[in-house]
Amino acid sequence: MIIREVNKNDLLSVAKVQVESNRTTYKGIMPEEYLNNLSYKVIAKGWDERLFNENRKEFMYIAETDEGEIVGFVSANLERVNDLFEGEVSSIYILKEYQRKGIGKLLIKEVVLKFMENSVRNMILWTLEKNPSRLFYEHLGGKIVGERIINRGGKELQQFAYVWEDIDCLL
Repeated sequence: MIIREVNKNDLLSVAKVQVESNRTTYKGIMPEEYLNNLSYKVIAKGWDERLFNENRKEFMYIAETDEGEIVGFVSANLERVNDLFEGEVSSIYILKEYQRKGIGKLLIKEVVLKFMENSVRNMILWTLEKNPSRLFYEHLGGKIVGERIINRGGKELQQFAYVWEDIDCLL
């Protein structure tokens, strides 16, 4: 598995990973109509705007097979997101058939290394309460410190905030 920084040519594949991961992970959790209406092109355009602008603070690493297929990614933000935590993992998606193979740990490790290069010592990550992969964050030592409600497709969903007060433990 190759872990590398994203480039503009990867964005449609990144969007495919995000859409397909949402559809497999959140089936029965998010409204079916919402999941069915997710668009590769719209999501790729959104990533282009977030990752490739002159004021960007967000970055992304992708997981790519030796054959060049993008099977997962993580995005994170170097900008302080609140008064308590310096960095935020904004998303992590891995295609279902590639989950539970250590790819998530490899992606998180790259984020932690980038955070450390930029003097970021702690981080936060929000995930849905009903995300079946939520235990991954607990296995990595994340502690729940908050909750909020978000809306997806007209449905209110509970999110939990996982934090790592010292990201050294993730290396």
